[in-house]
Amino acid sequence: MHKGVIQGPGFSYLKVLGKTHKGVRGFKPFYIDLPMLSSIAFVTDDQRGHVTLHVVNVQTKKETAVPLEDFDFGFWIGHEPATEFIEVSGEKLLLIELRDVSKHIELPGTPLHYPVSSTKWKKTATVNITAKAIELTEQEFSDADGHVNQRWVTDKAGRTTMEFFDARGHLTERWGYDGKLSPIKEFFDADGHVKERWVDGRKGVKPEWRLDKT
Repeated sequence: MHKGVIQGPGFSYLKVLGKTHKGVRGFKPFYIDLPMLSSIAFVTDDQRGHVTLHVVNVQTKKETAVPLEDFDFGFWIGHEPATEFIEVSGEKLLLIELRDVSKHIELPGTPLHYPVSSTKWKKTATVNITAKAIELTEQEFSDADGHVNQRWVTDKAGRTTMEFFDARGHLTERWGYDGKLSPIKEFFDADGHVKERWVDGRKGVKPEWRLDKT
């Protein structure tokens, strides 16, 4: 198989099996080997902001392109030490990002822009190769000792469930949705039982949590 890299100011091209891919993310060699699938994987983006995961089988020469949408992956492919990985699980790929920060950070995307006191986080996207889509994304935030203090899980419809843990790993809060897709907020006691539950029964307005007494 022929793989070549062309670099210039502000861009990288990757040539795979005679096809040139523009806007390749990462560092040399710009791809990740997937020996279980006889494939390589790499990520491209274009000037319109479209980000795509490419999986190329080097035996069959078949290429599968998966839109990554809002999942930001690929900038650190090829970097040492490695912080981005791809694991194979059946017909699915797990795109994994690891980050280590040393100060208080604030992450957008929640109703309150919840501040997270974490030094490490792990972000994973489950990619269905057959469906050519991301099924699920998960983010875990950990303290300096490696204890997970938050977990955010987003389904393919874009709904996010957030869980918060204390220093002993006990679940203390969960923000998500009920069966009717109404926002809920639950608080747990030390034994893991729900001690308080808030539900927003109104639609089309900014959530104003009310206690569900039922």
